[in-house]
Amino acid sequence: MDKSKLSPAKLAISGLLIGISVLGSYISLPMPGIGSTIAFDSLPGFFGALYLSPMLGAVIGAIGHLMTAIIHGFPQGIQSHMVVMIFMGIACASFGFLYTKQKIVAVIVAYMFNGPVTLFLASWIAYVMSMTPTLMFLFYMLILPLSLAALANILLAAGLYEAIGKRLR
Repeated sequence: MDKSKLSPAKLAISGLLIGISVLGSYISLPMPGIGSTIAFDSLPGFFGALYLSPMLGAVIGAIGHLMTAIIHGFPQGIQSHMVVMIFMGIACASFGFLYTKQKIVAVIVAYMFNGPVTLFLASWIAYVMSMTPTLMFLFYMLILPLSLAALANILLAAGLYEAIGKRLR
């Protein structure tokens, strides 16, 4: 698919990927006591960044996280999830931009934006809003499950693209 033009087909596929992202939000890692928005909602955004374009992947990833946060009731507060939504878009876009040049670097950068960097910012916001007792409380509680889910989303998207995405062109 031509990545330089926005076409009705690309918009339709973007809509389908957003729908799949919403479905993926129901496959989440439960975190007792705090709820969870750690889910398989970003896989379609990462795939879209490779198959459609980095910018469309960013939109798919951001909307996918927003839908997950809505479905799960904004467990860390709406402000925190808005930051996560923005950084999800950045993670998807950077993955799409870097993947053709250096796959390993793309995975690392996407993981950092989708994992520790965003989690630290969300933890800071939750602390400032007095939702957590310490600055690093949320960070330490979520870093392991978030890291596993982030890497799974990124690697599965790359695997899907390598397996079927290139054939769909």
